[in-house]
Amino acid sequence: MWSREATDQVPAQVLQKAAIALEMITYAE
Repeated sequence: MWSREATDQVPAQVLQKAAIALEMITYAE
């Protein structure tokens, strides 16, 4: 999705993990 963000795999992975965690919490409710 983000070309510039894709270049930085570290922040990208962190954002993805954070998004997944938020989704899991959202679905948990």
